[in-house]
Amino acid sequence: MEKVISVYSNNKGTSPEIEAIVTEKLEKLGFKVTEGLCPNADLLVCIGGDGTFFDAIHKCKYPSIPIIGINTGHLGFFQDVSPDKIDEFIDCCISGNYTIQQLSLIKASVKTSHGEFVHCCLNETTIRSNNFRSIHLDIYVDEKIIECCNCDGMVLATPTGSTAFNYSLGGSIIDPRLDLIQITPIAPMNNTAYRTLSSSIILPSYAPLKLVPAMERDTSLCIIRDGYKNEYTDVQEITISTSDKKINLIRSKDFDFWSKVNSKLL
Repeated sequence: MEKVISVYSNNKGTSPEIEAIVTEKLEKLGFKVTEGLCPNADLLVCIGGDGTFFDAIHKCKYPSIPIIGINTGHLGFFQDVSPDKIDEFIDCCISGNYTIQQLSLIKASVKTSHGEFVHCCLNETTIRSNNFRSIHLDIYVDEKIIECCNCDGMVLATPTGSTAFNYSLGGSIIDPRLDLIQITPIAPMNNTAYRTLSSSIILPSYAPLKLVPAMERDTSLCIIRDGYKNEYTDVQEITISTSDKKINLIRSKDFDFWSKVNSKLL
């Protein structure tokens, strides 16, 4: 059966040129190449920066097919292949000389008086007030209250997302081989009126985690997952868990997470 490869580009800068080169090379090797997103393809090639990668997985609703990124953007944490390594990337795909890094997703179930809404994210889910005022959230773990967090917002990050917004807030960098969820407050208040933890909380992924608005004014919340925003009113609670879905990212055989951290962040 003919192998189908979906090529998705951000159509910016050098991306269209790289897309044309990749498409021509793959078609000459006998692959069927589809332009744009095809969730049922055998392989998805993303051309652009990390934003293009996120755009692709969210539009495809977190596909299980292998994904590889060609970086024409800036940071490129997920876009592992540089444009000058295209031939090497194609050789690896044909020979199977690569590894699959499985990336966990966070699932946020938002319960409101209007119904329940479920969102997934790869990096982080951020909770803020709709009008960006400070919020009070009761944090429950195993149905027991840990604290009432008074802050400008809260970030719930996967190990993969620990190097993103979480890191800029002073959260810990987590090895993606660990299965956990990190909770990091945004501008937490700690004074005579409020006692809020100023550091991250790290929990095993299987620990039941629930966030409940502590005041009536805190029930209008903005849920931002990987940069995609939804606003809700009359929020009763938000349940956080690990999704059963996984993102299968193709990496080179010699890929090392901490070398990537060193080259991109240090």
